[in-house]
Amino acid sequence: MPTLTVDQLHCLQDTPEWTPDEVYLLLAVAGRAGRCRLRAFTLSAPDWQGLRPGQRRPGRLEVDPDWGPDSLVLAALLERDGEEDFAPGPRLDHVLESLDSVRRLFASLQDQPRVFLAAQLLSEMDLAVCRALGDDLSLGPAQLVEVRPGEPTEVTFAAAGGRYRLRFALP
Repeated sequence: MPTLTVDQLHCLQDTPEWTPDEVYLLLAVAGRAGRCRLRAFTLSAPDWQGLRPGQRRPGRLEVDPDWGPDSLVLAALLERDGEEDFAPGPRLDHVLESLDSVRRLFASLQDQPRVFLAAQLLSEMDLAVCRALGDDLSLGPAQLVEVRPGEPTEVTFAAAGGRYRLRFALP
């Protein structure tokens, strides 16, 4: 699987909060004429495990060839619900079934103006998750990161053992 070298993975603070073993990052990569394309990446736990506050090290982002809409929404669900079990079963099946609209949206938003892309993608993902959970609560501040090739980008995230900052540039 292709990888992207992360210039700097920096542990910002040590926190005991529960988080998944992987971080899913959805990037809107800016292109010509104000349009962009979606690219999804994963960052695995070994890249940040063992870092103490103030420590830094290089890491790698793995390109997700399928964009991973299921994984992205499930990661958001896990982050929202903490340690609630999403093991195989009726609830997880229901969540996955509700993601058909998200998959279609990912495909339809390719090469759309980026303002429309960000607004529609985040609102549709939020609605799909809420429908799947059977409630009307907002998922909260979902993050779609817009980047320009060659320009440095920073993203912060929570993961096992702390909060981290990821600095990278797309080629």
